[in-house]
Amino acid sequence: MRLLNIDRSSDDTFYRYKMEPVAVKIEGRGNGIKTVLINIEEIARSLRREPKHLTKYLSYEMGTLSSIDEDNSKYIINGAHEKERVQEYLYNFIDELVLCKECRNPETDLFCVPGKKTVHQKCKACGEEAAVKSSNKIMKILLKDLEDVDVGKDSEEFEDFQEEDYVFGK
Repeated sequence: MRLLNIDRSSDDTFYRYKMEPVAVKIEGRGNGIKTVLINIEEIARSLRREPKHLTKYLSYEMGTLSSIDEDNSKYIINGAHEKERVQEYLYNFIDELVLCKECRNPETDLFCVPGKKTVHQKCKACGEEAAVKSSNKIMKILLKDLEDVDVGKDSEEFEDFQEEDYVFGK
């Protein structure tokens, strides 16, 4: 299977950050039709994000419900959705929540700042730290799931900050 660049604006064949193209399987018929995201765990691992967040983002963008069975690794979006459409929304997720806004590198971590109801992104490559701007409902889920971290440069915790404690995809 041919791997895709995580940054869709890069056409470099030797681009270091790759992911598998999304694979979907449509099950059922009539009102019970659903799209199973077959390789969402591998894609989420490549992006260093949680598969449940990826699935929820896709369902919110497509205007459908989703169901997640983490025990059996089954991620489902209600309705019949073409692979190309799901891949396009996946790239939107990458643009909003994975790539650094400064250097477009996917080596980023998400965290919450205490007292503020915003999700922030910190790039491991260039050090850029910025609030994530997204109109998707996934931000509410991220605010619940992410831990509050005070990583201000003036804070004493900045020196004790352990990035691996607040990273998705462990």
